[in-house]
Amino acid sequence: MSKVNKPYGFRPTSVGLFFCRSCKAFMKRNKACIFCGKTGNLTKEHLWPKWLDGHLLVSRDPAYIHRTFASERLEPFKLVRSQERQGPVTTKRLRVVCASCNNGWMSRLESSVKLPLLGLIRRDNLALNSQEALQTARWIALKTMVAEHDMSEAVLTLPEDRLALCEHGAIPTYFRIWIASHGLSSLTWYFRDSKTISVGLDGVIDPPVPPSVDRNIQLTAFAIGRLLVVCAAARVAALDPRLIDPEVGMVNIWPQSGCVDLAGLQPMNKEQVDRTLLALRRLTSGGRVSYGGPIPR
Repeated sequence: MSKVNKPYGFRPTSVGLFFCRSCKAFMKRNKACIFCGKTGNLTKEHLWPKWLDGHLLVSRDPAYIHRTFASERLEPFKLVRSQERQGPVTTKRLRVVCASCNNGWMSRLESSVKLPLLGLIRRDNLALNSQEALQTARWIALKTMVAEHDMSEAVLTLPEDRLALCEHGAIPTYFRIWIASHGLSSLTWYFRDSKTISVGLDGVIDPPVPPSVDRNIQLTAFAIGRLLVVCAAARVAALDPRLIDPEVGMVNIWPQSGCVDLAGLQPMNKEQVDRTLLALRRLTSGGRVSYGGPIPR
C-alpha cells in the first residue's frame, strides 16, 4: 500500500506517450532506464528479490490489491486508486531498468547483500560489519528508487543521483536509511508517503521546486519478512531532515560508518511502526509549511 499526494502537474518522464502542444497530438516517447538513461527495451525489476522465495512466509493468494491514497494539504487521506493485480505481492515487478544495469551492477549489488539480508530476515545474524551495512544501505536506496517509479509522475530522486548510484555506488546525501525487526502479522508490504512542500523558517521561505520536480520530501518503507527498512528523503532547504527520523526501535545505517547490531532491540510493535510511517504527516501539520499545487481533479 502506498500513500501519496496526487501529482500537481502532468510531467511525463519515462511514460510511453506525451502530448505535443504545437501539433495537439499524442506522440510516442522512447522509454529510458531510470539509472543509466539508455533507451530501448527495458527489463522488469522485482521489488522483493526472486531469491527470497522460500525465505519469506507470505500468502500464496492468486492476487493482491494495490491502493493509492491522496490528500490535499492536511485533509484526511482518501482512496483514489485501487487495483487488483495477479500473483502474490512478492511478484511485483516494474519495467524501468535496462538489461545492462539489471544484469550488471544491480546484480552484483544484490549478490553482495544476499547473506547479510538473509541473516537479518531469519534473525540468525543481526549484526552487520561496516561494509555490509554500506552495501545494505545501497541496496535499500536502489529499491527505493525503483519503487518510486510505480508512480512515475511523483518521483523524488534526481536523475543525476540515480546515475551516481549506478556508476559510483553513491547514495544521495538527502537519503536517511534505517533498519529494524518488527512484530507485525503482515510480512510483505510497501508504503510511500510523498509531498511537495516549502517551509518558512526565521523569515526565510524555501523557494518553490523547479517545474520538472514533482516531489521534494518522502518516506518509504518495506517489510521483508521480519525485517523493516525505512528510507526518508528531504530536499527542502529550510528543513532539518532529522525531523522525520524514526523515534524508537530502529538503527541508522545511512549516513553512518560503522558496524550495526539489531540484537539489543526489541521488534517494533504496530503502534511504533504506525508512528514511524506517519512522520511526514506530523511534520507537515506544523506551521510555516506551504504545499505544491494545485492538485488536479
